[in-house]
Amino acid sequence: GFRYVASGPMVRSSYKAGELYIKAMIEADRAKPSILPP
Repeated sequence: GFRYVASGPMVRSSYKAGELYIKAMIEADRAKPSILPP
């Protein structure tokens, strides 16, 4: 399956899609708990 799909009127190039993907991955990483259980 696909992990991420960039679609919309402002997504016209693979460059922009790549930018949006990286931004989404950074935000997802920040949403994870910073302290892992033992």
